[in-house]
Amino acid sequence: MNSFISIFKKQINAKTYAKYLLTLICFIGILYWVVRISLYNSGDLMPQDYVARYMMQSSKKFCFYHQVVTGNGGYIFKTALLAEMEKRPRILAVGSSRVMKLYQAMFSQPFLNMGRVMSNVSEARQFFLHLPKMEKLPHTMIIGLDFWWFSRYKKEKVKKVRIDPSTLWMLQRAAKKIYGRAANWKYILYIAKNPSCNFGVEAKNKNIGFLSDGSFIYPYPFYKMKFLDENFQDTRNRIEEKTDIFWLPEGGPNRKKMDIFISLVKELERKGVYVVVYIPPVAPTIHDLMKKKGHNDFVRKIYQYFKGHGVNIYNFHNPAIIGSGDCEFIDGYHPGDVTNARLLKKLANSEPRLKKVLNMHFIDKMIEYYAGNASSLYSTIFHMQERDFLKIGCKKRPPAPKWWSKESEYNLLHPLRDKPN
Repeated sequence: MNSFISIFKKQINAKTYAKYLLTLICFIGILYWVVRISLYNSGDLMPQDYVARYMMQSSKKFCFYHQVVTGNGGYIFKTALLAEMEKRPRILAVGSSRVMKLYQAMFSQPFLNMGRVMSNVSEARQFFLHLPKMEKLPHTMIIGLDFWWFSRYKKEKVKKVRIDPSTLWMLQRAAKKIYGRAANWKYILYIAKNPSCNFGVEAKNKNIGFLSDGSFIYPYPFYKMKFLDENFQDTRNRIEEKTDIFWLPEGGPNRKKMDIFISLVKELERKGVYVVVYIPPVAPTIHDLMKKKGHNDFVRKIYQYFKGHGVNIYNFHNPAIIGSGDCEFIDGYHPGDVTNARLLKKLANSEPRLKKVLNMHFIDKMIEYYAGNASSLYSTIFHMQERDFLKIGCKKRPPAPKWWSKESEYNLLHPLRDKPN
């Protein structure tokens, strides 16, 4: 009898454990799909090419994209934006994140910012080989050339990561970064909403990230948040320690890499593309430190080599050439809106063909209203005061009134297209 009771209890316990286990599995499964669907609909776990299609087709004036999974951007997102414009004549700005503060509004013809599509010579070759597959090549290409691409021994990786909501590590990363903050729990409700502008929780919260023209709005000038490069300290440290992009070999730039890049530029020109290459500026404080360390000679050698091989190149590494100061930079080596406006104005003086496709009135007014600021359009559109986020005593100008017409506002920050009825 006792053995029968014992067996019966074991069966009851087994059924109970199975019931609990099944309940736990169901709970985890429901939680998995709730988180996955909500993060997909919010935009953080939506594949980049899907986001690009939504953004280009949206009738909303300003549509932002800022996801937390892969560090915001890169090859897939930008080439997807480009594919959406494929049948239209266009101007491309190509390079790393240092070209991302060039806007459609600065140009009078359809423009797309391809910043972050390349961060080394291997990625440049990958992108330029992609172009012949397009139905129509751009008629003008502005290339921002970074000095660290030609470090002699720097290992290169081609970053081409497509967001996939079924990938567990991506789901975990997004969930931790977003739902790790109680203020973001409301986005669980996106399980019942359709995807719409803005894309990504950070974009929805702050109106920051990529715009439809491929440009990028940084949060630091407007929001109190952790910022490593206050007083350019992070950039200073990397120069002093010769780490990351500031590891520049004493032997000078890698000639093989320069030859590869020059051949890519020449091939574009043979196909009828008008190409302007420039070396972006660093902040004056950083320029002086790099000069002290002998890094500016490395940059000068790149410029001279390209110039000597017939490349249409300009060296703006020293910001004094365009009259820009520390306060107009996002950090030690990322130029802001006004710095880029000054740069385009300087190029226009030497490149009449480029000047024809620039919106000089818009560029001049941006400099007039926002000299000394790192950001401009965002201040005017959202009427937000820029902070002294670099903590170097910058006196920031207040938000200026709109200096563009109502007719042009629809096309302000995304490639020109027919306004929907």
